[in-house]
Amino acid sequence: MTSGDLIGMTGFHLTFTPVLTPSGRAGVSAMGKLTGCVSPNGLHSELLSGVISATGKAEAHPVDSRPLGALRSAGGKGTIMWSPTRARSRFSWSMSISPVKAEIAFSATITGGKLNGDTVMAGPVLARVKPGLGDRGLGGLSTDLAVVVFG
Repeated sequence: MTSGDLIGMTGFHLTFTPVLTPSGRAGVSAMGKLTGCVSPNGLHSELLSGVISATGKAEAHPVDSRPLGALRSAGGKGTIMWSPTRARSRFSWSMSISPVKAEIAFSATITGGKLNGDTVMAGPVLARVKPGLGDRGLGGLSTDLAVVVFG
C-alpha cells in the first residue's frame, strides 16, 4: 500500500430499509460521488472522480432518543466507477457512530480493481439525518462534504 494514492471530496446518502428503530436491524443502500480527486504520489492521476454505490446492514442499540442515538454500526460492500477511465474499485466498508459525541467514523478497504489494497478514510463526516416513522427511527443519513484519503 502506498500512502497518498488519492485524495478527494465526497457527498453520500444512506437509506435504511426498513426504518432503523432502536434495538433494530435494517438493510443499508448508499449512493455518493467522489469529486476533485488528485494523486499526491502521481500513481493514479487518471482517476478524477467517481460514483459510489454500496449495500450492507446496520444495527441499532438505544442510547437516547435522538435518531443518531440508536445507530451504532453499519457495514457492507460496494463499488466505485471511476471517471473518466470507467475503471472500477470494489470495497468493503464500515461506519460507527458515537451518539454521545455525535461523531461518525467511516472506513473502507479496497478489495479489488483500481487502488486494490488501499485503506480509505473519510472525515470529518458531518451528517444530516432523515427521521422515519414520526421520529421513531432512522430513515436515512446524508453528508454533503467529507475529505476522502486513499492510501
